[in-house]
Amino acid sequence: FNRSADRPTDLNDASLQMIFDRIDPTAKTLVDIGCGRGYVLDLLNEKRPELKTTGVDFHDNVPLKNSDYVSANVESLPFADKSFDVVTCSHVIEHLKDLPKAIAEMKRVARKQIIIATPCQRYYFYTLDLHVHFFPNEYSVSSLMGLKNYECLKIDGDWLYLGKID
Repeated sequence: FNRSADRPTDLNDASLQMIFDRIDPTAKTLVDIGCGRGYVLDLLNEKRPELKTTGVDFHDNVPLKNSDYVSANVESLPFADKSFDVVTCSHVIEHLKDLPKAIAEMKRVARKQIIIATPCQRYYFYTLDLHVHFFPNEYSVSSLMGLKNYECLKIDGDWLYLGKID
């Protein structure tokens, strides 16, 4: 892990609460892509203990409290189609090299819903940034996903994309 992994999350409290509130109430399974050390999953398991949760990150052997862990690359997820009711991904897509492939994989494994949080940033403000992609407006996020049934909310400095799988 690098120093950024020492932070519990880049999400603000309002975005976290919105994610938890908007998860489909009928969902039974959820995968968190780019889960890090599982901070978001731990909070989610407290609020929704009935959910079967899985965390995915590219590090090996990350011990998660109440979730399964799979070491994998988001561009090639080792799950069958429609494996999870909900796919969450927070503060990850801005770092990915092959963003269309990663989004296609998330859509492939999602059965009901995709929730993505990403910083609301303009590239020219961040010349020394580790982000590869920037999302300055709602269209930059929603057009990437290509889902018809979605909401895209700006919460503090984040875009929160809530998409329903048809």
